Amino acid sequence: MKSHLRAYVKPVTSLKKKDYLSLIRAAIAEDKTHFDVTTNAIFEKKQIVSARLVTRQPGILCGKEIFTEVFSILDTGVKVEFFFNDGDKIKKGDQVAALQGDVKSMFQGERIALNFISMLSGISTLTKKAVDILKPLNIIPLDTRKTLPGFRMLSKYAVFMGGGSNHRANLQQMGLIKDNHIAAAGSIQKAVALFREKYPLHKCEVEVETATQLSEALKARPEMILLDNMSAPNIKRSVDAIARFNRKNNTAITAEASGGYNLENISTLAGTGVDFVSMGCLTNHITPLDFSLEVNQA
Repeated sequence: MKSHLRAYVKPVTSLKKKDYLSLIRAAIAEDKTHFDVTTNAIFEKKQIVSARLVTRQPGILCGKEIFTEVFSILDTGVKVEFFFNDGDKIKKGDQVAALQGDVKSMFQGERIALNFISMLSGISTLTKKAVDILKPLNIIPLDTRKTLPGFRMLSKYAVFMGGGSNHRANLQQMGLIKDNHIAAAGSIQKAVALFREKYPLHKCEVEVETATQLSEALKARPEMILLDNMSAPNIKRSVDAIARFNRKNNTAITAEASGGYNLENISTLAGTGVDFVSMGCLTNHITPLDFSLEVNQA
């Protein structure tokens, strides 16, 4: 496995509080937690309870830090202890964490905390399935910028925790010259030349759809070439052409396949030799992992 290629761009290996604090606060405001009529009616006084976070299906855990932060914001007295780390495999029925604190805080934060950890674990779990399919093919799955607005860094972190690789997190991180850029600039070589002049230290990727475009792109020597909506035979021919160019010119241009790939069709890339496959489905076709918070009186 080309593990070093997980550093396609600087990977999101951890999260900073600025990546999720505003999201948690927005979720708390949205849920009107302090006006929980059910909990406020039943529990007038402080009552300490314990709870278990249990998974109802197997998968890859992701989001423990955010789960904990939800309760920390609502009530610093709620204590959360996780028995697994992000990126760990979890089985159906595993007790993932133990909680203790005021029952009102527990109920007020339950759904918000579960929503975050379920969504992120769902992304990590789907990514791991893609990794398992692609590993024997020596291909690495990439995420895309097709993420829920505001959740970009969380989504990319979840992909990395599932074993996938991160493509650019934003438009500043690297250059990706696509068909519209090329059309407006006049040619691939002109677009790359203009990019190199302005941002000489940034990585550059060029999107191509035909052998003619590939030939022009190779002359411009970008770091990566995106093979968009090509058939598997054409991808193989393109990858072979890139390999020949690399050998002749002592370059290390990598190849990425793109075009609606998912768990059902990524195996068609077997034998193409492509380095990466971009998969928007990793972050925009989310099936949350099923967790349950079981509360008991302490």
